[in-house]
Amino acid sequence: MFRNLSIALEASQCTPANLVKLTVFLTDMDNLGPYREARNRFFASVTPPAAPAVTLVEVSKLYGPDFLIEIDAIAAA
Repeated sequence: MFRNLSIALEASQCTPANLVKLTVFLTDMDNLGPYREARNRFFASVTPPAAPAVTLVEVSKLYGPDFLIEIDAIAAA
C-alpha cells in the first residue's frame, strides 16, 4: 500500500520522517483496518516516532474500478 510512496520519497532523497501531511481516500471504510496496519508498519521506521497530519475520507470511486485507496502526500525536505 505504501510501496509507491516509499519510491517517491527515495527519489526525492526523503524518508517517511519528511512527510508532513497525508490525505487518504478510501472507497470503502471496511478497508480502514488494513490501511492502519500498513500505515503503522510504514511509520515504524521513523525515529523519533512520529506521523504526519492525516485527513481520511471515504469516496464513491477513484480513477479506476480496481483502485481502493489513494494517498496524497506532502513532504518537506
